[in-house]
Amino acid sequence: MKRTHFQIIRSLADSPKTFWEVSIDCDGLIKDMFVSIKELLDEKIILFKENKFYLADEKKYDYIKKDFKKEFGEFQKIAVDRPSSVMEYFQAEISDDGLLKRMKFIYERGDLVGKDFFILGDDDLFSILIALTGLANRIVVTEIDNRVSDLIKKISDQMNLKIEISEYNCADPLPKEYQHGFDVFITDPVETVPGFRAFMTRGIESLKHPGAAYFGLSEIECSPKSWHIFQKRH
Repeated sequence: MKRTHFQIIRSLADSPKTFWEVSIDCDGLIKDMFVSIKELLDEKIILFKENKFYLADEKKYDYIKKDFKKEFGEFQKIAVDRPSSVMEYFQAEISDDGLLKRMKFIYERGDLVGKDFFILGDDDLFSILIALTGLANRIVVTEIDNRVSDLIKKISDQMNLKIEISEYNCADPLPKEYQHGFDVFITDPVETVPGFRAFMTRGIESLKHPGAAYFGLSEIECSPKSWHIFQKRH
């Protein structure tokens, strides 16, 4: 499903809205919204009356989530066994609440439902939180830390989450089977200029067009000069 289509449907699942009310919940250009709304009207997915848009069948869209309380509760129980961070792999733990906010943001942008994910490094077990929603199509994790990969595999097998995981160091070329095959790339790169370049180069190479990349940088380890270099070059 196109991102804008999803955002329109998600917006109208809350309540009927005018064009401008829907636009608040959508990314991109107004002209793209016009195109998407026309397509959804032509397909009779949405209806227009009394100056507002409606979903033609509200019960049809079970992938529209009001919250992720159930999935988050399950994840918190699992995350207790998450390995501690080690400097050898430049790991730094993200809080559970931070991971939930990240997933909600990805979902609201239309980059979760039916998407193929490539996750480069997952010491936070974010792949498990995504998998618990049942909304992603495919999740591939590449990880250099065997403690993490073994735990993800164990949980995936126990809960039938179908997460694919393999050992990979982003200093090496991206394997051909992972090139240009994913909708979404996620990573928390090493916060140095060479490290950032390596992580992002591999991740972008994993994406097909159009694709989305999500990554995290801090203001604790990453200097303003480095931020400027990242923004200028990427």
